[in-house]
Amino acid sequence: MKRLIAILFACSLLSFSSDQVSLLDQHLKTAQAFIADLDSPQLKIKSDTIEGIKTTRFDWDSTKKAWAEFGIARATEIPPFIRGKLLVQVWIPDNPKATALNPRITDADNETTQLIKPITDLKPGWNTLEYLIDTTKKMPGSWGDGRNNRLYDQPIRVSGFSISYRDRENPGTIAIGNIEFQILERQTTIELETGNPIHILKPGDENQAKIIWTSPDKTPKRQKLKAIVKDTQNNIVAECAVDTILQPDQPFTWIIPKPEAFGLFHITASATGNGATYEREMRFGYMEPQGPTPGKSTGFGFGIQSHAPWHSVDIQRKEAFALALCGAKIARRNVEWRKIQPTKDVFDTSLYDSQVKLFEDLGVEIQLNFGGNPPEWARSGKAPYKPEVAKRSTYGLHPIPQVWGDFVHRFMLKNGHRIRFVESWNEPDLLGFANFSLDDYVELMQIFYKAVKSASPDTIVLTGGFAGLQMPEAHSSHPDYFRETIKRAKGHFDSIAFHAHGNLQSYINQIEGMLETIKANDLQGKVTWYSNETAWPSTHGREHEQAEILWKKILYCWSRGGIAYNWYDLRNDGYDTTYGEHNFGLITKDFYPKQSYLAYNTLAKIFKNGTYVREFTLPEPFQAFLFRHRDGKDLIVPSWSISGKERQVFPLAGIENKAMMIDIFGNETELETTNGIAFVNIGSAQAIRLIDQKQSPQFLTSMFQVPASILAETRPTTFTITIQNPTEHPLDNQIAWNPVPNLQLNPAKTSVIQLQPKQTKDIEFSIAAQKLLPQDTTLSGTITVGSKVKQTITIPIRQKIVLNNNLDKPDFILDENSPRRSTIVNAPHLAHLAWKDTDDLSGTVAIAHKDDKLLIRVKVKDDIHKQPYSGTEIWKADSIQFAFQIPNQTLPWEMGCALHQDNSVKTHIWRAPKGFDSKDVEFQVEATHKASTTQFDIAIPFDAIGLKLEHLKDGIPFNLLLNDNDQDARETMLTIAPGLGRGTIETEKYPMIVIE
Repeated sequence: MKRLIAILFACSLLSFSSDQVSLLDQHLKTAQAFIADLDSPQLKIKSDTIEGIKTTRFDWDSTKKAWAEFGIARATEIPPFIRGKLLVQVWIPDNPKATALNPRITDADNETTQLIKPITDLKPGWNTLEYLIDTTKKMPGSWGDGRNNRLYDQPIRVSGFSISYRDRENPGTIAIGNIEFQILERQTTIELETGNPIHILKPGDENQAKIIWTSPDKTPKRQKLKAIVKDTQNNIVAECAVDTILQPDQPFTWIIPKPEAFGLFHITASATGNGATYEREMRFGYMEPQGPTPGKSTGFGFGIQSHAPWHSVDIQRKEAFALALCGAKIARRNVEWRKIQPTKDVFDTSLYDSQVKLFEDLGVEIQLNFGGNPPEWARSGKAPYKPEVAKRSTYGLHPIPQVWGDFVHRFMLKNGHRIRFVESWNEPDLLGFANFSLDDYVELMQIFYKAVKSASPDTIVLTGGFAGLQMPEAHSSHPDYFRETIKRAKGHFDSIAFHAHGNLQSYINQIEGMLETIKANDLQGKVTWYSNETAWPSTHGREHEQAEILWKKILYCWSRGGIAYNWYDLRNDGYDTTYGEHNFGLITKDFYPKQSYLAYNTLAKIFKNGTYVREFTLPEPFQAFLFRHRDGKDLIVPSWSISGKERQVFPLAGIENKAMMIDIFGNETELETTNGIAFVNIGSAQAIRLIDQKQSPQFLTSMFQVPASILAETRPTTFTITIQNPTEHPLDNQIAWNPVPNLQLNPAKTSVIQLQPKQTKDIEFSIAAQKLLPQDTTLSGTITVGSKVKQTITIPIRQKIVLNNNLDKPDFILDENSPRRSTIVNAPHLAHLAWKDTDDLSGTVAIAHKDDKLLIRVKVKDDIHKQPYSGTEIWKADSIQFAFQIPNQTLPWEMGCALHQDNSVKTHIWRAPKGFDSKDVEFQVEATHKASTTQFDIAIPFDAIGLKLEHLKDGIPFNLLLNDNDQDARETMLTIAPGLGRGTIETEKYPMIVIE
């Protein structure tokens, strides 16, 4: 899989006309960023000056890879055009080795093409290469995460280059200077306006939402203009289509009709003329902004991480406005010691002062992080804890402790009055941010605390923001870094800064462990905690999932005593929808809102300055909490299921007046209540506002019980849904199932089922599969309570899989549709390890029997093979785990195998039923590795595991898992079915394998 790292380079500023665009970010004063492929260590990138021109030099070792590739970070979008040419200034050495320099063009849909340009005929020295682009023609070829329609969906950008070379024995070099784009024929421009740069439409300003088409021509131009507006459910809410003549300097404007509800709206707008169509995707959010508001925050703190200092003043100003507009009151950023004190004798905070003033003027305070990258003169010179990490980046090297303390003290003397929270380092438990020992960090914490308190006694001193409860050994300088640091550094912090990136379940587990650590060190009531950097990316279009996780994690943090929460981060860092680091933002890189931005605004609207009361007791995986609104009159009840997938209706009793259901966009709908009871369908993130509510309401017992899974066979089998009425009044219920192809269900819809108060009833259904169903088949339906309340239910379908009994015919395919879990810390600097596609990890499984042996053939496709372990630890790297349950045995079997880096085969048995000693059980494995594919042929004697042929004829539950390690630790697990790899083996979720 690709792994990317930003490498800085210097470049000269360019002058250009309105039709000539510089494609390198001109706003950064010190450097730009190219992106090198870490999987290809042959490429080195550095700043240089050649023949008097500031440039970037690329040197490669051709023995390690057949080509070199690199990207452009913060790539500049090219204004819409019909035809144009890319101009690249390139330096060629004497005796050149490169044969082609190939720019990669990425469009608005994240589809990429490559323009191949031979350079073998160029003279040594500086040359200018020209690449013509005609957007009326298709791309020569393409790849990426978009629709792959081979059209130039504009705006486009130059996202990187590849260098071709034939010589695989000798090193090579070239240099790149200016990169510009010259527009030869402009396209009609399409712009969305809402009255502000964040593309938020406010109540009362609805007439400001408009799409504007402008012709670049000096003569009239016939155009077909079209726009479609859709909501997040893909419903068309407005559209426009006109055939008109665009006059010079007379744009065509369409005012978008007022949306019927708050929400996020997607726009597809196009202009067709001169044989070319320009289509643009845009969006806007309709919401009631909760900021800016004056003064510092009170109560629970709503914060957001901002990388504004990395950008131009104009971008900083936009980020400050975007952060304040959605109700945030805290912005987390780094102090950037290197810029304030680049040398020992310089101390200048003027740049910092000007940057933070943009936020403070909007009522946003700064939560300041002091760690990271000390200036070179202030480094201690102590050897990095892990030198190989330092080879990839000099970030996080150890500072001279007292020099660092002196800087902190001096800075806080000047700025302590304006800073409430200071943090001693960022993620010190990860070597990528702190490449020194735990002892070194504890010393820094002690110095930091003294330096801050002596200058500003009222400032709250945070620990460094810990990445999580326990980091993989390969990524940290101590196996139990967090707990050990808290133990050793007691008395040198006021509050624990804790991150725990990931989904809600991961967050819950880590927060509970963090709170146990506070208790174990007798720190309850003595220190607080702050979830000051944690989030979830919206990769692969999962914007709604991101918004729900934001909602849940903020409120869960609050419920567990957190004093504040910072979402990471405000703005996407790029456009690659498959790359986690590019998708953490609440808004896109080009300042359009995401669903999470509106969700954050809604949280601020209904919860900010409120009071947490308590948690309700609900069965797992459901959660609900009680808050008192800041007006002192209303109560707020947020609720959800932890994964967001489960749905269940719960009666909420004790409602005194109206009850309003609030969605994540801020829309309110009155709930039907009878005798003070409302039936609440808990699943998605939501909240109920109880108007003028004095007493605490109560959730009654769950009304429905459904099976965890259903086993479907060709002959009819049965399953049961249990319904109960926990109220004091009769209730009518009805169950209706959605049709599933090749699945017979009876009854598909029940008659009305009336339950008397406190009555329980079992409803039986029969089910039969007419043929083999897809592995991820589910049965879904609705249970209607009364006349209006409906609960959606979804039950996984397990099947008896009739095996081919042929090892050359796979019975299972593990790919992008298979259950997958990432095991790495969801931190930005590890995003390159996330599963990308089937080249990263995929496989097939075939099962057979012969000569009283169970035979399993597994073919694994993995771009990087790594396995240094043996015995019980083989799961930590590239390996296979499989589990199955044999009738009348106490436990399931769990076995595994791996191909070691020394080419030997390693096997292990982690679990065995009672009566079997895993040490005495032997099974044979043959493994072959070719290119990126490893084949395992496994043979397990029936007698060794107590298996009989009749067991296979009746069926046994079976599951298999692929482990992937591309760097230092297992990062991905890919399985046939859930229930293997973490915690309890859940064979009830496995398919039943059958041999006929």
